[in-house]
Amino acid sequence: MKKRDYKSKDNRFFIDFLPQEVFDNLSTENRKNYKLYRDNHRYIHQGEQQILDWKKEIDKLKKKIKDKELQIKGSDDGKGWKDKMLEGYSQIGYLSKEYEFWCSVNLRKRKSKTLVHQEKGFQDMMRKNYKSDVSYGDGSKDGKNVNNPSKSFEEFKQGMKVNEYKTPFIPPQPKYYEKYYIRIEPKSKSWVRNLYVGSKEDVIVLLKTGIKEVEWEKKNEKYLRDNLREIYKGYVRYQIHKDGVEKFQSGDLSKHPSDMVLSWIGEMGDEMFEWMDK
Repeated sequence: MKKRDYKSKDNRFFIDFLPQEVFDNLSTENRKNYKLYRDNHRYIHQGEQQILDWKKEIDKLKKKIKDKELQIKGSDDGKGWKDKMLEGYSQIGYLSKEYEFWCSVNLRKRKSKTLVHQEKGFQDMMRKNYKSDVSYGDGSKDGKNVNNPSKSFEEFKQGMKVNEYKTPFIPPQPKYYEKYYIRIEPKSKSWVRNLYVGSKEDVIVLLKTGIKEVEWEKKNEKYLRDNLREIYKGYVRYQIHKDGVEKFQSGDLSKHPSDMVLSWIGEMGDEMFEWMDK
């Protein structure tokens, strides 16, 4: 019978021979310890072999990396990819300058028209009913109700009683609406355009038009903003390509309401994504 050959026999702590009779008479605990020893002795051998193989692979990869770096950077024997790339870029790099800009989404609080009118009316009323002590006149010339100390004290008290039971005016509670804006600024920082989008509902309508398969109502604020920004980046690039930077940022074509963006999305269809970063 051929003797069993153990691959880990050259490793430290190897138990080369154990008579069958001895093995058969091992207690349950010793059998458990023997198995624990034998299994882990084998694992150590296998692990060390893997490490040796990996080191060989690492040496090969290091050589590949060095060769690839020479291709990129070049050497005394010739130009590398980087030098050749810069050579071409120096001639045509200017073509992309117009499309390099920052695009951010901002929220602004705007007063409702009703609130603006209410506040204006309140200010007018306060102006007309403003009370102050003056040494002459009754303020009627300016449309104001003023207290003239030169009048008799009794007359003054009588006037106070007339107004005593009037319900005081309570100014309206402010009401604001949050509106979305897109800020476009080229990396040259030579101009800035703020494009009005609208309410959150308007944003969702715009996103639904551009990317229909997403349930936008269930998405968080960051997700909405990120995708709105990408759509507007595509829109701005297209407009710059079509009409030029000057017409985009000034003149009759510079307003870019959200309706215009919606029309652009509808006209472009899937081609819209070619103008975006996605």
